[in-house]
Amino acid sequence: MGSNYNASRISTHAIEHAFAQYSTISDAIGYIYQEEGHMFYVLNFPTADATWVYDISSGLWHERTWNDTNGFEHRHRSNVFAFAYGTYVVGDWQNGNLYALDQNNYTDNGAPIVRTRSFPHVVNELKRVIYRKFVADIQTGAQTDPTQAAPMISLRWSNDRGASWSNYVTQPLGAVGQFLQ
Repeated sequence: MGSNYNASRISTHAIEHAFAQYSTISDAIGYIYQEEGHMFYVLNFPTADATWVYDISSGLWHERTWNDTNGFEHRHRSNVFAFAYGTYVVGDWQNGNLYALDQNNYTDNGAPIVRTRSFPHVVNELKRVIYRKFVADIQTGAQTDPTQAAPMISLRWSNDRGASWSNYVTQPLGAVGQFLQ
């Protein structure tokens, strides 16, 4: 990233390692946009089937995906971006469709948007910290369009330090208290 005629490193060792695993990076496609006070640099890797996004405002990276009908993750559907007629417009790399990029929409062309949050292994004096309880405080908003699918949340956990994992338990956001009953 450039600032005052100086170049600044925005990658991390983890991001560099992820990019190094890709067989091809020369086909990367990037675009930038601003939304709700955040500047995003979106970097698509078509051959690697991956999309990475750098939030310039927070200095953090995240990955964006979409799930196909078999539940497999692929790179984000957006390939190009434009701000036109007061709308954030993205072009779909697979079918050429144009979509409004809207944070209040819970689907990618009808398919649910998967949002995954993981937590790092936190160490306290070189000892792993184990949490016995997880509380998600989520502001869900209101469902105003009855034709839209209700937002869902899925949870998966490990009781043996990550050796095995539960199947995903999925509930509508309003029923989250039913997860572990």
